[in-house]
Amino acid sequence: MRLISFLLILLAPSQVIAHAPYYSQIEQLQQIEGESFTIKLLHGDGIITTDPVRAIVVDSKSRIRAISPLGVRLHINCGRLEEAHDCVVYDSVSSLIYEVAPSAWAIGPVVEKEEKPLLTAYPEGMGLDFGFLVRPATFSEIVRFESAKIRKFPLVALWSLIWWTVTALFFTPIVWRIFVTKGDFRSWSASIIVWDILRLLCAAGCLFLAIVIWAWESYSLYYAAFFAAAGLSLALLITRPRRDATA
Repeated sequence: MRLISFLLILLAPSQVIAHAPYYSQIEQLQQIEGESFTIKLLHGDGIITTDPVRAIVVDSKSRIRAISPLGVRLHINCGRLEEAHDCVVYDSVSSLIYEVAPSAWAIGPVVEKEEKPLLTAYPEGMGLDFGFLVRPATFSEIVRFESAKIRKFPLVALWSLIWWTVTALFFTPIVWRIFVTKGDFRSWSASIIVWDILRLLCAAGCLFLAIVIWAWESYSLYYAAFFAAAGLSLALLITRPRRDATA
């Protein structure tokens, strides 16, 4: 069924499968000289991959004032910042921070009507970015913003933990067996070796699938590394040999 759907997508005209641009997150910026501005995540159409996204600043007349670089995983984070304008944009794939820079803003065209993007306002067609300062995220910012993602999307976090735990469960029994036997493979039976090879193949398959998903739907490597480590720790705890078994 998935294959049929994929083929239909490839054969369908782009006008049919393309969807309108949309907002996923909207935050109010602090007023600048008495004027109100909002920062929004504007998504386009990735067809069969992740929808591209830009952060844009919009004024009270629905005009664009700033456009961030194009990305696929952007998150607006506001509050507890020392800057005058209390929102920054975090690109979790490249680990970059986009800070609003009012001195570099310009007055662009109207981008929305009734607080919805115009049908022509695709972020992938907006050209060059302006109005944001780009810098690498500090380690503390990465920890804070990735933690905020876990709190905001707990089901995704739970699924990530389950995925990496199951992946690790395929090979942690082998790790413990090596530890218990002190690497003496001569004590392993032929059936154990066959089962261990199958376990390693399953683990390799899970890792390969994770890499494919990352290439298709890019996400934060820090996020993946955290849950991979958490899943490994949990799997080691689950498969830890009993004392009476190792005595």
